[in-house]
Order: sequence, then C-alpha cells, then structure tokens
Amino acid sequence: MWILPGEKLDLERKKIKKNEIYLAGFIGFLVGVIIFGIVKNGLGLLYIAIPLFMIGLFFKNSQLQKQNLKIIKAEIDSKNTK
Repeated sequence: MWILPGEKLDLERKKIKKNEIYLAGFIGFLVGVIIFGIVKNGLGLLYIAIPLFMIGLFFKNSQLQKQNLKIIKAEIDSKNTK
C-alpha cells in the first residue's frame, strides 16, 4: 500500500487527535481517583500526589503534541495551497 506524503501527514494528525481524546479521558479518571481518595480516606500520598504527578506528565506531553499538531497543520495547508 502506497502512502503519499500528504496522506501521511493527515494520518499523523488523526493519530494526535485520538491521543488527545485518550489523554483527556485518562486525566479525568485520575481526577476521579483524587476525589474518591479524598472522600474515602482523607488526604493521603497515594490518592493525591501520585495522580497529580501523572497528570502533570500527561499535560506536558499533550502540550508537545499540540505543538506537533500545529506544525502538521501548517505543512498540510502549505501543500494544499500549492
């Protein structure tokens, strides 16, 4: 199967969008873990610090993906105008 360069960029854009949705869902799950931990056991390291650390890592990763998405969109637009 042959993939043209424009199609490859489009596939990468779709992959990044799908990853953003998964990341948002997982961050929502971690927020739920924090809320559950606070309600059930009060303030504890396991229920607050670890999910907050993971949320920070995922947020940083999502920022990098957004930058890549902007670059891909710019390349797609430049190829479409030619």
